[in-house]
Amino acid sequence: MSYLPLPTATETQATRALIDSHYDEIDAVKLEIQDLESEIEARVAKITRIHNAIAEKKSFIAPIRRLPFDVLSEIVVAAASDPETSVGALRTLSSLCRTWRDATLRTPRVWTNITYRRPKRRAGPSALHSVRDVRRWFLRSGTCPKDVAFLCHDIPLAKQQAIYELVLANVSSLRSLSIVVDDAEKEALQAIQKILSKPMPLLEHLDMTSQWRLLEPEADPLSIFSVPRLSSVALRMLSTSNRLPDIVRMQLRNLYLAFADVDPLLEVLRAGNDFPGLESLQIASLHNWSIDIVPFNLDLRVLYLGLHGQRSGPSFLSGVITPRLERLALRAVNSYASEMPTYDVAKMLGHVSRSHPPLRELHLQGYSPKSNHVIIDFLRNVPCLERLVLLAIKSSDDLCEALSTPQRRGGGWLCPRLTHLCIGNAYPTKAHKERVSRAGMLELARARSVATDVSTLRYVRLDTFELYSVGTAWQWGSEQPQDYDDALESSDPEPSKDDNDSIFPDASFPTAPSWWQVGVSPYRNYLDN
Repeated sequence: MSYLPLPTATETQATRALIDSHYDEIDAVKLEIQDLESEIEARVAKITRIHNAIAEKKSFIAPIRRLPFDVLSEIVVAAASDPETSVGALRTLSSLCRTWRDATLRTPRVWTNITYRRPKRRAGPSALHSVRDVRRWFLRSGTCPKDVAFLCHDIPLAKQQAIYELVLANVSSLRSLSIVVDDAEKEALQAIQKILSKPMPLLEHLDMTSQWRLLEPEADPLSIFSVPRLSSVALRMLSTSNRLPDIVRMQLRNLYLAFADVDPLLEVLRAGNDFPGLESLQIASLHNWSIDIVPFNLDLRVLYLGLHGQRSGPSFLSGVITPRLERLALRAVNSYASEMPTYDVAKMLGHVSRSHPPLRELHLQGYSPKSNHVIIDFLRNVPCLERLVLLAIKSSDDLCEALSTPQRRGGGWLCPRLTHLCIGNAYPTKAHKERVSRAGMLELARARSVATDVSTLRYVRLDTFELYSVGTAWQWGSEQPQDYDDALESSDPEPSKDDNDSIFPDASFPTAPSWWQVGVSPYRNYLDN
């Protein structure tokens, strides 16, 4: 509060006049600001026009215009090499400019992966969703061999018929064919049977899991003799293979079965007459067991088994000797199978190691022996291993320590060629709270990166997070961008019950597997070197 004397009337009037003049001055400055803003906007627009002119001139003299078409074509092929993103990549490249559009449209081999399915909410551009797009892909792929897969669940019959007509018109250029329909409707079966009756000189893989009724005894004879290159077949069950022509069964190298029982499967494989050239066997669900098995040699290079129950795996593996096995995947299909005792897990893996196979890839899911030594002892017998995937495993950092230090007594490193490592911790329980930690995986990656007598890890995954090398350092990332910040805040996030990672992708439809998965689709990831 001021103790100055009160202003007189004259002073009050003069002060108010001075305040009004200050307000007028503020208004004048605001007008100047508006004028300056208009000038700034005009100059910014001018800069934008200049940048556009520069970009136009740069595009005119860009080195990309001097690249030969063959080089541009290879760039397009590399950009569209991932089946999960090829659709979006091709659409983007073909809309950049005339140069890229010509290079994309004039490279028919990038349009040969034709996958059609009903659009899913929040799904990325991994498949085609309209008959028009399917027709466009067929047209642009020309005469190149095509990999065709159609998931016709909940698709109107009219659209299905349009799809079948397109397939029928291009049967001579099909390399793989997979059509999945609802309960094999009569109209769909008739259309598919008509397709199979045509010569398919380039066909290498045929998926018959959804058309099992065509292989029933009461069905009409199936005419698929004109398939000289067919080497891979997917069937619903083993009994339907008898309906395939002898010439087809004799030339098969890869067999996929949705369901199988141990006894009849071993009986057929032991005879060796039905599939003499078989090199790859994939079974989504193997049931039951066998007693008093006499082991026999089986020249498999690839063996993927989904085991239903605790005895199907040990029973089947005790009956086969696989000295050429390079890829092995064992997955517990249900919770009962995953509760296999430690002794049986060791016995099951022992049946594999007795053959001394040159195993390069091992995928295990759901099998958690109480002691890490079961896994470690098996790894000692597979020195050629390059890829190790252990999902839903109850383990600890002892496993990382065994892989990050040379063995004692001059034994060298475990798996010296290992380049891919994926470990997924099982959900912790009261009986088992230990798990493989980030610190353990980080120390493992560092130890192998500085060692001179062992391969450096190129891909490392723990639960849902990837470990990346940045120069000489390592940094954790995430496959889910929304989880990245949370992942950095927590040193070791707890595994979630909602984590449904599987070494087998969704078997209901062919998909491109991640590096830590195996190809459930019998054609993809099949015996590639």
